[in-house]
Amino acid sequence: MNNFNTAIIECEKENEFLYKFEGNIKFAEDEEEVHGLEIDHVCMRGSSLRNTEWIYGLAIFTGHQTKVMMNSSASRPKFSKIERATNRYIIFGILIQTILCLIAAIFGTWWNQFWYSDGYGF
Repeated sequence: MNNFNTAIIECEKENEFLYKFEGNIKFAEDEEEVHGLEIDHVCMRGSSLRNTEWIYGLAIFTGHQTKVMMNSSASRPKFSKIERATNRYIIFGILIQTILCLIAAIFGTWWNQFWYSDGYGF
């Protein structure tokens, strides 16, 4: 039985290719014997083993470096037709209100200058 505390694992850099893995493992007691690691020796994240009494396992890549995480992409947000139409109506309403506010501000400024600068004001 080998001691995994002193094992040295050399493997490829993390990548998104699910069906490709190359690496080697060697134990400190037996420096000359190198065991190859291939994709058949890898259990992907979320997989389960059945019909086995025991197993040795090492975590090589964790977190966002796992092949499954690197291979997944963000899903596109989905909107119904009603949601898209409502969004358009809201944007249209805000645009109309902005235009009306600008027109009212310009007219109000002109009105104040016309009535109060010529002496017609109250």
